[in-house]
Order: sequence, then structure tokens, then C-alpha cells
Amino acid sequence: SRSPSAKARRPPGAVRWSPGCVPVSVLRNGTYRDASPALTLCPDDHVSVLVPVEDDEATAALRS
Repeated sequence: SRSPSAKARRPPGAVRWSPGCVPVSVLRNGTYRDASPALTLCPDDHVSVLVPVEDDEATAALRS
């Protein structure tokens, strides 16, 4: 796997995420920011990513 710093100095949209994943926010120095194309990632950033899941019995239990 690539190191976190391998994603640094690029906007979230330029990073190759797993298929179907979408970056939604970036935690930097204790502050959340939108994962906008104008933002450049830094080595210590934490990126929140939406990950698709199959609609099956396991996910149905989460909705009830």
C-alpha cells in the first residue's frame, strides 16, 4: 500500500481511490474542510471517504 505522504501535495480528486470511493472531507490541524478540488493534501491530513457497500442482509440491519 502507498504511504500517506504519497497522496500529499495533490488535490483529493487527483488521488486514485478504490473504485466507487468518494473523498468528502479532510481533517487538518483539528479542523474539517470539504475535500474540494482547490484543496491540496498535506502529509498529516486525514481524509474521510464514502465507500460503497452491497445492499444485503448485513446493510439492511444497519437501516432498521
